[in-house]
Order: sequence, then structure tokens, then C-alpha cells
Amino acid sequence: MNEKSIVVPPEMRKAFFAAETHHGLKYDPVVLLRMLEAAIRWLSENPIEATYTDWQQFCSEKPGMGVEPFAGWWQRRMFFNREPEVPEEIKDLILPDVESGFFKPEILNARLLEAYRRGRESK
Repeated sequence: MNEKSIVVPPEMRKAFFAAETHHGLKYDPVVLLRMLEAAIRWLSENPIEATYTDWQQFCSEKPGMGVEPFAGWWQRRMFFNREPEVPEEIKDLILPDVESGFFKPEILNARLLEAYRRGRESK
């Protein structure tokens, strides 16, 4: 099988080896680098695709920006643990999809979710 060459950026390689902690044991750097290359190869063959919700979040955080900034934004976030669309703890507080007076439920719900996330991050 003719595999494509994987290039590990020098900064990634440095971070990878700096994180190596095996309680005083040292492992073969060639083996560790092969493991890192295997992980990068897997990711290149199995890309983690952004969702429409990710695009909406990007557009709300950085209005007027294009596709190239989105790619960098997504690359920084694709390994973060995703929270459920609506956490169980606040489902009862979410407004239905109907207009409620002059308030738009999607705006209020987005703000409620953001407040919830900020609260969790502040702990």
C-alpha cells in the first residue's frame, strides 16, 4: 500500500515530546513519533466535520468573517468535548419554537445556553 507521507509540524512534535511523562521511564522517540504520525494519518483519513451549528456559532462570534478564518476557528475547536444541544439541566427553561410576545425564542434560548456554558466554565 502506498501511504502518503505525514508531516508533523515541528511545534506539534515539540509539544508532543514535552508532554511525555512516564514516571521516569523513557520511550523510544521513534516509536512515539510513529504513534503521533498514525494519529495524524487517521485524522487526515477521517476528518471531523464541522456542523451547521458550528458555522452559526462562528458567525455569531465573528460576524462578517469568511471561510478561511472559519477553518482556523474550527481546527482549534474540533477536539473540544461537545456539550449536548440542550443540557438536561436546563431543558425545562427553553422556550418553545413559537413567538412569545416580541421576544424571539431562538435568541433567548441561545443566550440561556451561553449563560449556562459560562457558568460551567467559571467553576
